[in-house]
Amino acid sequence: MILEQIEKLYREANRLYEADSTFRSEANAAVLRLQRKEPKIMLLFFLLRAIGVEDMLKNYKLLNVKMGLGDIVGESFYAGVPSPTEADIAFAARISHEIQTENGLEDFER
Repeated sequence: MILEQIEKLYREANRLYEADSTFRSEANAAVLRLQRKEPKIMLLFFLLRAIGVEDMLKNYKLLNVKMGLGDIVGESFYAGVPSPTEADIAFAARISHEIQTENGLEDFER
């Protein structure tokens, strides 16, 4: 459920990026903050990544695919960002459950 909300926000952000120059500037500034590894934006990045990884691992288990966290390498790996740990995934699961039972992702919009 939470991953669906994130995907919806992603599609909306892509649409806004193309249509709204102010949003585009804000998005570009956020990417620079991520590249500088600013703590607040890194926390959000790690949370979103862990939610995605948690969902992916559930799907792998259903498909009987034998992959673990050590097999996961994404683009962030090349920027020196560490792979998610089991603690990261557990934290993301708890946070995503709290988000689903409270306000959804409204607090994260824009």
